[in-house]
Amino acid sequence: AAAAAAAAAAALPAITTTTAATPTTTSINADSRDSMLQKVQQAAAAGGGIQYDSSAGIIFSGVARGIDPNHIRHHIPKLIKLGESLGKYHILIYENDSPGATRDAFREELGKSPHTTYLFEDGVGGSSRTDNIARARNKVLDHVRGSAELSQFAFFAMTDLDGVCGGGDMSLSYDPDVFRYALSRAADWDGFFFRFVPYWDMWAFRQKDFYPFNMFGSKAGGNQPREKIETVLDGLAYDQFLEVDSAFMMMALYKTPMIADVSYKGVFEGEVDCEHAPFHAEMRAKHNARLRLSRLVYCQGDPGYEGTHNFLLSLQKPK
Repeated sequence: AAAAAAAAAAALPAITTTTAATPTTTSINADSRDSMLQKVQQAAAAGGGIQYDSSAGIIFSGVARGIDPNHIRHHIPKLIKLGESLGKYHILIYENDSPGATRDAFREELGKSPHTTYLFEDGVGGSSRTDNIARARNKVLDHVRGSAELSQFAFFAMTDLDGVCGGGDMSLSYDPDVFRYALSRAADWDGFFFRFVPYWDMWAFRQKDFYPFNMFGSKAGGNQPREKIETVLDGLAYDQFLEVDSAFMMMALYKTPMIADVSYKGVFEGEVDCEHAPFHAEMRAKHNARLRLSRLVYCQGDPGYEGTHNFLLSLQKPK
């Protein structure tokens, strides 16, 4: 039996890590969670307007498989620039079974910052697409939880990597003030999501009043039409947030303690589902997490961004 177990372990793919500094490992225990929560609250208390504690630390993470190298070469520099504008940051990427061109692009672009970690595997294989994505995202969570350095960052973000904020032109990118404002409001949320116009990511979206069910599940007929979310978000002030059970839309922010003991899954309530839905359900069950969707648009030049920009400008004007 021991020989069989050893053979099975040897058959598993090895994770290769490329990082500026290999951290020691630890777990997130109750004391460290309390310490992080205190740091988050201090970061939020520092604000008002678009001010926050830039030393609190934010991790931008993402997962990929066979992604277009051009997306990588346009996207990673923008994430690095965003991180630099926010203060203490780290970029953590996990990838598996990608062609050499994809891997080369990640190595080159992530190598332009000392605050990056690149994890990759070969021979993963897999079952359903959602199971594969859930597994990849869990690899990211495992790395953060096992890092003495990263587990102490106050904020954690999960982002898609196959779309480029602002397109290929570096003149349009993430607006760091949108993120500063979101982080300055951390006392009001545990998970935070942004708007895109039109709001199309209904696969990840759940809201108890008008969209409580899996869009492809057996109860999907109980959801209101997608346009309902546009009406609801249009009715919010820019400083108001919508309570949701789940969302994503290419980027999500979390307080790091919220990810301490939760995981992504490709099945939820007995049906194939978006991996974000069970992740958020577990976060709400274990931590009573407050998940909030904003009408703020973070990509410069995107539909709806002008209203966001004008709102942020109003915060900076002398009272």
